[in-house]
Amino acid sequence: MEHLRAAISLLRCRLTMGITEDDKLLSDSDYDFAAMHQRACEAILATGRTQREIAALMGEDVNIPLYMRQPVKPTMRNINKAARIIGVSVKWLITGTPATEVDRIVERSK
Repeated sequence: MEHLRAAISLLRCRLTMGITEDDKLLSDSDYDFAAMHQRACEAILATGRTQREIAALMGEDVNIPLYMRQPVKPTMRNINKAARIIGVSVKWLITGTPATEVDRIVERSK
């Protein structure tokens, strides 16, 4: 009975907070987060921006030391936001397959 109450409470919380499919955590069995991180770093380097700048644009408080911050959750919303901020396609960020000219430029700059 307690599990049922907890599940109903969680469902109500999600409904009131507007959690969508884009907000669900992605599984590391379906996505290669290390490769996505590497591609994001390559793209940031190619644009001449810093990881600190990108973190601030992602909404992170860069005044808090990195070791004290909560990691950005791997959701489709965050992946879309990161791709938009960095200037690359979501497809390239996730798969490594260039989808735009910017993606190809980043690939060539390796």
